Amino acid sequence: MLIQQICSQIILIKLFFNSSPVLSVRQVFLSGDIILGGLFPVHEAGRNGSECGILKAAQGVQRVQAMLYALEQVNNDDTILPGVVIGAQILDTCSIDSHALEQTLVFIKTMMSSGSGIYCSDGSKPIYQHHPVAAVIGAASSQVSVMVASMLQLFKVNFHACLH
Repeated sequence: MLIQQICSQIILIKLFFNSSPVLSVRQVFLSGDIILGGLFPVHEAGRNGSECGILKAAQGVQRVQAMLYALEQVNNDDTILPGVVIGAQILDTCSIDSHALEQTLVFIKTMMSSGSGIYCSDGSKPIYQHHPVAAVIGAASSQVSVMVASMLQLFKVNFHACLH
């Protein structure tokens, strides 16, 4: 159990620690029978507003950890959902409204892809695998939550806002 927690911390740090351009998809993915999406501001907005800035430990990383912990508790208790594993696809909004909408498109693209994923002409592994999300948790502000919910509603994805 302790080793698993340490490994999850290392994975979070590796995925989310460095500042990076918004164009890259930074995510935590856990496979499962049902996939829940997460949109959290793991980074601050960068100086020019088009890149991810510094890590937001309190508001961003803790929300990711809370979601992963909740999933772990549910998955480890056979009395809650026997025989069902809940997975997750958690994306970083970088505290940028427009980037939260971009990340929402990642969920939509995975729903629309068919088969095992979108195939790349160069043979590399596709970014958008076919793991449609059943529901999405997140967005740190009401304004972003309303926009994200409107987009997801078009594709019949449930949405739950987690406001501070």
